[in-house]
Amino acid sequence: MRARLQNTHTVRSMMVALLLMSAPVAARDPEGKYAQVDPEMHKWFEQLKSEGGEACCALSDGNTLRDTDWRSQNGHFQVFLANEWIDVPDVAVVKGPNRFGRTVVWPYYEDGHPTIRCFMPGSMI
Repeated sequence: MRARLQNTHTVRSMMVALLLMSAPVAARDPEGKYAQVDPEMHKWFEQLKSEGGEACCALSDGNTLRDTDWRSQNGHFQVFLANEWIDVPDVAVVKGPNRFGRTVVWPYYEDGHPTIRCFMPGSMI
């Protein structure tokens, strides 16, 4: 019985570790703890706004996306979140150069369904 409990604990610990390793990378620094490392990049993220004027970082954290988790079709973007392709509203796109380089999406959820507040396409390297 004791060995079984130890195995269960080990399996749970491994699952938690795997979940933490696969968690999306935050694309901003809400507490400002990394602002000292690259203050210019921190300021740049804080001022980002979508084409519609929505502040990206002020209201939600951004997540970096792998190249396979976003696409452009017929001049519009889509992102893969919550196991589905979500259309990015044109007003949610961040225009201008992407100094970060990687693709970032700022989602929020309504009734468990992701909606895109801001989207900044990356370089697809």
